[in-house]
Amino acid sequence: MATFCCYHLVRPYSPYTVAYVGIGHLGRPHEHAAAAALGKHPNRILQRIFSKARKLGFEALTVIVVVDGLGWEAACLREKAEIKLYGRLDTRTGCLANLTDGGDGVGGWVPSLETRAKISRANTDHVASLETRRKMSVASKDKPKTEKHAQAISRGLKGKPKSEEAKASFRAANARESTKEKHRQASLAYHASLTDEERMARAARISVRTKERMAELECGKRISARKTGVVRPKATLKEEA
Repeated sequence: MATFCCYHLVRPYSPYTVAYVGIGHLGRPHEHAAAAALGKHPNRILQRIFSKARKLGFEALTVIVVVDGLGWEAACLREKAEIKLYGRLDTRTGCLANLTDGGDGVGGWVPSLETRAKISRANTDHVASLETRRKMSVASKDKPKTEKHAQAISRGLKGKPKSEEAKASFRAANARESTKEKHRQASLAYHASLTDEERMARAARISVRTKERMAELECGKRISARKTGVVRPKATLKEEA
């Protein structure tokens, strides 16, 4: 069952002055920064607050998750209570950029196949400009991900078929000297940041994975030998290496 959180977006240039109250999944608070970085946040008041924060040297507003693990109805009630507590700028009752009294989201909404097809057609062949890509990159950098989110991304990428054109593009990109140098510098920076304890732990993990891989190869070779009727003498890991 999906759960939701209630969160605050706080002005970093003013000691805990809440700018916005919202609800949604745990990744939702950070979507505001991505939209604002493109200058396309639907809430113009909140867009101005993000712009002011950037002018003052802050990358985004501070995210504070007030409560997590709520059902949708409970989340809506909490949002209404928080907005009523802090008040809205547009009604001159408080400090929030919210344009409604809350509880009017679409949590749990599942689009129909027809709606999905319309969204797909709208996004097909749409090419973002270089400036838009740069803004999206800046907005997504250092964006924290929950462990559940990271695992979902990993599962989505594993075993995903790639076209020959995509494979050729990856090979060409990795063959460029600039890419190789970028990877080398990143690797050097990573190793330089490790403590002695972290280096020892990393070496131990690599050793364990290597032994497991060699054991798998030995097992595979023995199964193959039995199927072909060829008797293969047992070998140690060192001999296999």
